[in-house]
Amino acid sequence: MKINKNKFQVNLEDGQEGEKQLAEILLKQGAIIQPLYQYEPTKTPYLFFDDNFTPLVAPDILVIRGGVVTFAECKRKHGWTKNWMYDGRLETGLDNRLFLQYVRLYELSKIPIEIYFIHEDEEPVGIYRITINEQNYHELLSGRQELRRIDKIPKNNNEHTCMTFFDIEDLEKIMD
Repeated sequence: MKINKNKFQVNLEDGQEGEKQLAEILLKQGAIIQPLYQYEPTKTPYLFFDDNFTPLVAPDILVIRGGVVTFAECKRKHGWTKNWMYDGRLETGLDNRLFLQYVRLYELSKIPIEIYFIHEDEEPVGIYRITINEQNYHELLSGRQELRRIDKIPKNNNEHTCMTFFDIEDLEKIMD
């Protein structure tokens, strides 16, 4: 698989800027953080859960607030997706492979995983969050929460991905 290094570098820098923005917000809220990407900024950090060193993708930041530990993943977005099946409702999402890795991490650790979507260029702008935790874990997996997965084939047809989308109504807006 050939990767356009310029596009990769732009996407990496864009993502890192979002992670920095989220880290600053969490620190201002009194959290203690450990950015898990800081050791190898161009490589995905992994957590291992068995003696075979089976990897799980680690979310971007380990967060400690008042003795409670969570993980935080940041997705910087420049626009919303309009769901044509449901009257153009706004959605945002992430790669399904990552979503399933985070679900598995929650299953193993019982540590909540907060996924933040920073929407900047298209209204409604703001920072939105959905959390994988005990309260919504079964709803997320059973589809009772508005969650949609679609196959997405990029224009170059070299890579096939599947995306998981969340309806704006199911997201918590935490900042304008």
